[in-house]
Amino acid sequence: MPIPLSERTRRVSALLLNEPERSRIEQRLVAETSEDIPMWHEYTPEGLERIRFSALKLIAQGPKNENIAFNHATMDWRDLFVSAGFAECATGHEGWYETITQKEG
Repeated sequence: MPIPLSERTRRVSALLLNEPERSRIEQRLVAETSEDIPMWHEYTPEGLERIRFSALKLIAQGPKNENIAFNHATMDWRDLFVSAGFAECATGHEGWYETITQKEG
């Protein structure tokens, strides 16, 4: 069963993407980055944030990155973390989230 997006993931998506791309990417995140991620251990909306934030960050850098992000997520998420700049620290995505959401208001 697909795992829904966390509220924080929806917030990131809203900050980085415009419609109709945002809805399409969110659907793809639910469909492709859920319980089928190989060797992942946190199958909750919050537990998938590192993968999903990484994909969103990469996708926001340019449309050509969409398939790259999803391929990395489903084949070897470590490559996704490297591409997004979240490989060095398991909580790097948390700091990035705080940075981009502070710009919101």
